[in-house]
Amino acid sequence: MSFRNPFDVAPKRAAELPGQKDATGELGENAPDALADSEKAPPPPPGERLRAEFIGTAEEYARLWFVGLFLSLVSLGLYSPWGKVARERYLASHTLLGGMPFVYHGRPLPILKGRLAAAAILGAGWGIATYSPSLAPWLLAFAILVAPWFLLQTLAFDAASYSWRGLRFRFRAPYREAAVAVLPLLVWPAADIAAQFADNPSNPLLLAFPYLVLALTWPWMVASITRIRFGGLHYGTAEFAVAATGADFYRVYFRGMGTAFLVLGAVAITVVTVLGELGEPNTAAVLKSVAFLAISAFAVGMARGRRFNLGLHRLTGGGRILFRSTLEPQQLAKLFALNALWVVGTAGLASPWRRIVTLRERVRNVTAFVDSPLGWVRRAAPASAGTTGSALAEGIDFDLSL
Repeated sequence: MSFRNPFDVAPKRAAELPGQKDATGELGENAPDALADSEKAPPPPPGERLRAEFIGTAEEYARLWFVGLFLSLVSLGLYSPWGKVARERYLASHTLLGGMPFVYHGRPLPILKGRLAAAAILGAGWGIATYSPSLAPWLLAFAILVAPWFLLQTLAFDAASYSWRGLRFRFRAPYREAAVAVLPLLVWPAADIAAQFADNPSNPLLLAFPYLVLALTWPWMVASITRIRFGGLHYGTAEFAVAATGADFYRVYFRGMGTAFLVLGAVAITVVTVLGELGEPNTAAVLKSVAFLAISAFAVGMARGRRFNLGLHRLTGGGRILFRSTLEPQQLAKLFALNALWVVGTAGLASPWRRIVTLRERVRNVTAFVDSPLGWVRRAAPASAGTTGSALAEGIDFDLSL
């Protein structure tokens, strides 16, 4: 009996966009440019235009958010799944595509069971790391090795919780592809373990090595997870795919973000230098922290805006559904910076208002194009999915959004 390496994945060519000789961006003169796709929408394709819009209000969502928060506090957190379901149903029912709302089908009890299991797992991990610090890197390595299951569980649960036009979404993806996508993260516990046996644990090269590896592999991991997330998505019998490669994301991050990070770095150094001249040390420290937070949020918003656009522009559904995004990454970056300042300045009380502002900006810039009526999409059997992975994602504030 031969052993098959579960991480041995044959390279899979990205899906092709209709009308493109080379959708991967690697060959030929007609290949779309990844950086251009991340900044500006390509010309609209032929077909019926389905505009996305959000018709809810921040005030209505805030009421749900505060009621859920209050009841969760008085019930010691047990009500939180019911609050989540109420919020998600509101957001889904007020998000329209082609005039038709989405529907959220999540139920509170499975979410509560998943959160209790997640709390037990996270609590056990925290206890081991606290009382046996030397085991912390090994525990982190184990967590990274099971992260692919956690990732696929999260995506499957999220997809199965939504429907549109009476058809449910599903998600299926092989475990080994998700495992390969997160393998670079093992450099972090590996460096900690190496430091335990090193003669000089504070060696700058040893401390900097994980950051260097993650910086160089981050676009590749984002590209892999993006292809897994949408390549495994099904709407009824229609399968989705992303026509993008790792090289496309490297272009967006390094060619597109290089100048932005240099400018932000110069701004950060200038701000910190100026604030450092203030007479009151405590005031200077607070202002430095706020400035760093706003600049970091701006950079994150810029990166997310670009990969949001690139992901949508390279997304196809059943080969007959295409998407366009007119979102400006700079505008999303400004929103992220403002969100950070508002949330910190109000101790989190502005969170529901800022979420709606950001959601409305994203949704109103999305359009889907279908080349024929959607009658060719048939109903498919819904896939069952556990809730532990999704609950773990919420427990550690894990964000899978494009």
